[in-house]
Amino acid sequence: MHASAWPEELEVEPGEAASFSVTVTNTSNVIDAYRVQVFGIDSKWVTTTPSRLSLFPGDVDTMTVSIALPVDYPASRRRLALTVRSENDSEDFALTHAEIGVTATSQLDVSVEPSMMQGGRRGRFGILVANTGNATVSAVPIAVDPEDLAEFEFSPPTIDVPAGQSRVVQVTAHGGRAWLGNPRARTFTLGIDADERIERPATFIQRPRIGRWLISFLGLLAAAAVFALVLSIAFSGVIDEASIDDSILEGALDDGEGKGVQIPVNPVTLTGSVVSQTTGTGVPAIQAELFAADDTTVAKKSVVTDDNGVYTFSGLASGTYKIRLTGSGFNPVWYKEGLTAAGAEEMTVEIGNEYDPLDPIVIGGRPGSISGLVIAADPSGAIATLLVDGQIDATVSAIVAQVDVSADGTFVFEAVPSPAVYRLRVEKIGFAVDTRSVPLEAGQSLSGVEVVLRADDGVIGGVVTDASGRLGGVTVVATDGTNTIETVSLTEDDPDTLDRDERGTYAVRNLAVPGRYTLTFSTPGYATESRTVPLDDGATVRQNENVSMSSAVGSISGVTTDATDNLLTGVTVAVVGADFDVSTTSYSQAGTEGRFFVDAIPIPGSYTLTFSKPGFASRVLLVELDSRLGTANTDVLRVALTKGTAVVRGVVTDLAGQPLSGVAVTLSGNKTYRQISADLNPGAYAFTGLDPGSYTLRASRDGSRDVVIPITLQPGTERFEPLRMGEQAAIVGRVILGTPAGGASEPPQPAVGKTVRLFRSADFPAGPTVGADQVTDADGNFTFSGIEADVVYLVAVYSEPNAPNEAVLDSIQVTSQEASRIPIDRALVVGVVGC
Repeated sequence: MHASAWPEELEVEPGEAASFSVTVTNTSNVIDAYRVQVFGIDSKWVTTTPSRLSLFPGDVDTMTVSIALPVDYPASRRRLALTVRSENDSEDFALTHAEIGVTATSQLDVSVEPSMMQGGRRGRFGILVANTGNATVSAVPIAVDPEDLAEFEFSPPTIDVPAGQSRVVQVTAHGGRAWLGNPRARTFTLGIDADERIERPATFIQRPRIGRWLISFLGLLAAAAVFALVLSIAFSGVIDEASIDDSILEGALDDGEGKGVQIPVNPVTLTGSVVSQTTGTGVPAIQAELFAADDTTVAKKSVVTDDNGVYTFSGLASGTYKIRLTGSGFNPVWYKEGLTAAGAEEMTVEIGNEYDPLDPIVIGGRPGSISGLVIAADPSGAIATLLVDGQIDATVSAIVAQVDVSADGTFVFEAVPSPAVYRLRVEKIGFAVDTRSVPLEAGQSLSGVEVVLRADDGVIGGVVTDASGRLGGVTVVATDGTNTIETVSLTEDDPDTLDRDERGTYAVRNLAVPGRYTLTFSTPGYATESRTVPLDDGATVRQNENVSMSSAVGSISGVTTDATDNLLTGVTVAVVGADFDVSTTSYSQAGTEGRFFVDAIPIPGSYTLTFSKPGFASRVLLVELDSRLGTANTDVLRVALTKGTAVVRGVVTDLAGQPLSGVAVTLSGNKTYRQISADLNPGAYAFTGLDPGSYTLRASRDGSRDVVIPITLQPGTERFEPLRMGEQAAIVGRVILGTPAGGASEPPQPAVGKTVRLFRSADFPAGPTVGADQVTDADGNFTFSGIEADVVYLVAVYSEPNAPNEAVLDSIQVTSQEASRIPIDRALVVGVVGC
């Protein structure tokens, strides 16, 4: 194959999709299907349309690879490898490259916390700067005091905010304050100066050095002293237990001005929402301010609505409040429907209570305007109409406004409700109607909307047919990207024109010229067809744009057999395509044995058919369905399956060729099978019904080295594998009588008929023993065979078979070794001759 990507380089903004066209050429001599993979970026961001290409030999087609980068993707250049791989041969692939350049964007969100505070000489604020862009931004904190009376200190004086992170600048505001009188509000703005200057309002309420609360407090102390004296005389008891009401604690925390506490004990939270009057959706970035009901000059709290238009005031003390909503391009409103503070609804809250969300506040944008220009040789007489986009209520007029276009082509819509998305329609007799979508922001004065009027004398017509003849009832849609016209092909002949056949004909009229139109033909049961037709001054009428509709569904059927051409029933047939996955089974009824049928398959398309049945090797076929090529219904498939299982059998023997029973035989591959060599047919083993493939055959028993043989099984084969086992681990030794009383000059005598027991060393003497007890022969010899290797054993000698384990005459420790006869390095001695 051959593959190439275009464009080779592409610049995109974060959050936008980068699209590459990958052109694939099938240079082989067989039908093949191809898929593309993108390396160098997260696969979750990649979409391929279509997901696969099916190409005949020599065919060329294109798929689109779209890469949707997240909005926080960092500014960079990324080189991508696009690999196109064949489905017929996974080792066959082509490699092409493309490069994405992600531009740097700076997007800062600035807020001031707290937006209002009380203090003495100094007040401390924080400027929170969040970088939601994709590149580091350097910023300088700023402060603007309209009265030029306050001084500001910033820490740090400059900040660098990496992408996706935030930084805080501490601001200290200070200035002179009065000795006596009421608190004074200083209003200024805090913000940052980066690529753009961003400012947010802040208020610092300075208390006087000596407030009225201090005078009140001194009077309260005097009264409390007199009251305490009276209590001390009148009462001799002591209150054992007292509870402090929250209101008393809040009184102690009051700011002295009677306007609410500064630190509520159990604060209240109020939540509400702001909805657009024109769109009915939540409005973000609207400032919500909370005022004490008796003082609407300085806001106690200020928040901004989120993306859904929701605002929340938290940490509120008991009191009565009013809310004001303001926003750029919107008319200010007081909750609930007041135009001024006097018309606002008061909300009384008590600490410790929970409150339902407030009723939504409907806010209307200031009226906007839309102006533009109609371009035509003579625009006079044209009418411009502004409509509500998507209006479906028959009882409500979609028309917002309608104006006559002036002789110079200009038009203006004044006092248009905003924000909203409108549809602008411009029409004039003899010209095609032009419509377009016009979004209008709150209070926006939108200008520069241009509309080109084109003559509407264009006609595109033709005949729609299918394989059986003319086809009526087909929907025909023509669009030039701005305007859309729809019609339907005739379903019956016109009785007034019996001399000709009109069924299936269509005509799309009143098309603007010049123009380039895309025609789409669709009807149930048929694949959608489309074509592009140009209309220009030299060819305003096209009457021979004939279209042949192809069936949208097809079928696949056939017969399954075995290798000798006998009909095979019960075969599972799986048909899988891009958006199609169906399984069926070949019939077993008399007269239809082996037949299979799958219909309602979308076409055109490439489908993979997998045939499988237990005991047979699976088979895979690729079938192309395309009504245009006459292959919508494929019914000539005859699929033969071969026996798919294999057999492994054999005999386990020792080195002398003697059959060995009780040997563990294991066959490991895609599954693991285990057997024990037979007793009745000594040493025999057999594994049947095996899938073809590679396996490892292993024989193992205690004390012998494993026998391992790798084997490969072909479908329907039987393999004989003899397994010869080596010697087992064994311990041999000799028991003798003690030295005669007369001296050591006589040779040692064998201890005949003595009982010898074998223990694992850790189990002696409690037991159990390993294997059967041995009895020494005429030479005093004994043997323990077939024991486990690499184990520390204890060999013990007893005078008689029934002797308890503790009555040992002599013993020795021995470590066994695989496939080895380990002799005991000294003779075991029992008794003393002559004693």
